[in-house]
Amino acid sequence: IERTVAELGRCHEKLGLTGFTMTDSPEVWKLPSLHHPHWDPLWSMAQDLRLPVNFHIGSGKISDPCWEGYELPRQLAVMSVGAIMANLTCLTNLIFSGLLDRFPKLNFVSVESGIGWIPFFLEACEYQMEQNMGADRCGLKLRPREYFERQLADGVRGTRGARIERAHRHLDVVQQSLGDLAAVEVLARHLADGDVHRVVVVRGG
Repeated sequence: IERTVAELGRCHEKLGLTGFTMTDSPEVWKLPSLHHPHWDPLWSMAQDLRLPVNFHIGSGKISDPCWEGYELPRQLAVMSVGAIMANLTCLTNLIFSGLLDRFPKLNFVSVESGIGWIPFFLEACEYQMEQNMGADRCGLKLRPREYFERQLADGVRGTRGARIERAHRHLDVVQQSLGDLAAVEVLARHLADGDVHRVVVVRGG
């Protein structure tokens, strides 16, 4: 971990690194889970340097969710949806782990996983905390929606953390058949002009 932290600092200082991608399943490589103190030096440096931690779909444990006998196109359809849902699992663990209490200024990003599932995700987290974690919330300081608002991309009440997908022909891209102009038209029906500019031009490149 010491060499990892040193390399992160070097890349930020020498190469202008503004964020990095992290696996959501270090257990696959016989390393501790992300909330384990083993990773605290990495989280501490990322927080100090204001470097967001990105979880790209498929960057962790690769499992086969397909039923037996599927041909390749059907496998790709099922696996692409499953990869998006894997990021939901990662964010769920982040919210309930206590890691966000220890590093309250460290931001996390769910990459290429869409945002349509976020309202259900937050509602489910809120319900499960209420039903299962008691009045003390197992020691957590905030509620799921509060953690999400503070440290994760905000796709429910605003566009602060939303970015448009512009990669070409990724299997997992939602509405990948939309060209840039068509995508802007879709956004424009739901967002104010300033928000469209912020998502498409400032963030989308």
